[in-house]
Amino acid sequence: MDTLFDGGATSELVAKIGWDLGSGTDDDDGFLADTSLHADATYVKFGPVAIADVSTETVDETYGTQESTVLASLRTKLNPVLKRDVKVFNDTCTINVIWTSTGANLTALTAGQVKFFFAINNAVAA
Repeated sequence: MDTLFDGGATSELVAKIGWDLGSGTDDDDGFLADTSLHADATYVKFGPVAIADVSTETVDETYGTQESTVLASLRTKLNPVLKRDVKVFNDTCTINVIWTSTGANLTALTAGQVKFFFAINNAVAA
């Protein structure tokens, strides 16, 4: 995020990104589920990378109960994000960003900028 969102009476700004297929099943949050972007909330600096689960071997006798609980909680939240599949479409589609503002309309925001990056590749036959 380049500039944090802020302004007016808004208390939250959420974005989700999905697709609208020419024919097939649409998914309004297939790329990114509701993610808070507002300056008064949590924001995302970069998106997920497809890698394996965070190892459960990080919890051992070295850590106390509180530390082990935090590590387990982080793994529970992180693993689904890391394991998102690559999307392959056999049809045209539109990528949609859906913005939801809480507390006031989007026009009340006086600052904010965010960039979303997508890698779009031509399909290659195996």
